[in-house]
Amino acid sequence: MADKRQIVRATPLKPTIWMTGVLVWATMIGLFLRIPTWAGIFLCTLTGLSFLLYMASYIFFLATDREALSERHLTRGARSHPSELRAQNYELLEGNSTMPAATTPLAPEENVSRTKIQSS
Repeated sequence: MADKRQIVRATPLKPTIWMTGVLVWATMIGLFLRIPTWAGIFLCTLTGLSFLLYMASYIFFLATDREALSERHLTRGARSHPSELRAQNYELLEGNSTMPAATTPLAPEENVSRTKIQSS
């Protein structure tokens, strides 16, 4: 029976969301417990900067890469041990020592010029 693992690809905004949430709670509790004015201003400033960082990041990803904002849940089988993968890669490299041919055919004039260069 194959070992199935669920892989969650989180959004790049996840740390910013956590940071903003923690700072909001710290600010609210601090203001409720009547902390000194300088500490309240400091916490409010950090919370505001964290929120602005979140908004700027969100707008940046919205404009450039909307796929990065989606959270995906994937189920995959267990991965092989890294040494097994390394051995497989070495086998592939040793078995295929020649370079593969170009996949696109050359235009007739390029083909003629290459044969002239090779024959001279």
